[in-house]
Amino acid sequence: MRFDQHSNGLSDWDAEDVSFNAWLQNLETVTNATGHQRVAILGLSQGCSAAVAYTVRHPECASHLVLYVGYLRKRNHRGSKDVFFQEEAMISFIPSGWGQNNPAFRQIFTSLFVHDGTTKQMDWFNELQRRTQKSINVMG
Repeated sequence: MRFDQHSNGLSDWDAEDVSFNAWLQNLETVTNATGHQRVAILGLSQGCSAAVAYTVRHPECASHLVLYVGYLRKRNHRGSKDVFFQEEAMISFIPSGWGQNNPAFRQIFTSLFVHDGTTKQMDWFNELQRRTQKSINVMG
């Protein structure tokens, strides 16, 4: 089962509470809804912190914990200034590029997240990003 936290991806963007505790509650609700006593948890990017917190709170419920591209510090407090400026440039592409029919802007992100993927997998990820354009417009 896969889900996006409130105010992320294709999830509900009208959430009143987007705090860490609300994210953790969402994860607890989703894992309980699976009907399984134990589940494997995959935390991606900012979702790593909720995955770790869930596993610490409910070790009996987590069969595995896999973390990918997580971080301990905010984006502007990690890495070099060059990396920070590269990330800023990429973020600036999102509002103007993700909704276009031409996937050029989205392909940058696809290349980072699905760099060894097949053409079909990359096309799928590009389309997923395009569909999230509505969410991005809500952000700002």
